[in-house]
Amino acid sequence: GVPAPYTLKVAVSSSKITYPQDLAAFAGIPTWTVLNATLLYPDGQSKDVTLDPRLRVNVSQLTNLVSVTVSSSQLLVSASQSGYTFGVANLTVGYASLSTQLSVAVVGFAGLQLSS
Repeated sequence: GVPAPYTLKVAVSSSKITYPQDLAAFAGIPTWTVLNATLLYPDGQSKDVTLDPRLRVNVSQLTNLVSVTVSSSQLLVSASQSGYTFGVANLTVGYASLSTQLSVAVVGFAGLQLSS
């Protein structure tokens, strides 16, 4: 039979995002980040499960900080439009019995350390 995957690898294109109307967006901080999920197998094979309906993304956050949506065949994490708060959203991504965690920070211009 097919060997069971041994790990779920999750990555985001940026660990920091901001609101479209924030000055940080004009300073180059993205307003969304792309989440990718890959199953790794013992034999070295891998399988992209980013858009697999069995993939679970749970967001633990004190406020409604981020939203996760599917757009143009990508899984996007963006700053929630329902508020204008900053902080870190912890995402738990699961597939079958495997799960992994990562965090995405929602930042604003005032909180950035800009060097000259």
